[in-house]
Amino acid sequence: METLLKVAIKKEYKDVLEPFGDFQRLVNNALRRYALDIGNERVEKCELEIKKLEGKYHCSFKTFLSNVGTDKDITFLQQLEEKYPMWESDFNLWETYITELNKWKEKMSIILKG
Repeated sequence: METLLKVAIKKEYKDVLEPFGDFQRLVNNALRRYALDIGNERVEKCELEIKKLEGKYHCSFKTFLSNVGTDKDITFLQQLEEKYPMWESDFNLWETYITELNKWKEKMSIILKG
């Protein structure tokens, strides 16, 4: 489903693009490329931050969550509290980056399908 939006385009851009064919198609292609570029930047940023946290805690978020979420490994929690007293803040940040990563990947998938 397409939504019709009015966007002001500078005349000099229109003058440059018009000789190359359907102006609407050219603008849509340019916006698509720009959206993919921005999306890729966001995905890379999230992945980088996730890797930093995985390095800091020497495990994936899934493993970290499993270790924190079970009472069977009380030693893990004790060591975590001693070494990283602010681990809960990192946990929330980690979770946020994973949520953001998934959101951007979904947006990118929609753009790539279109």
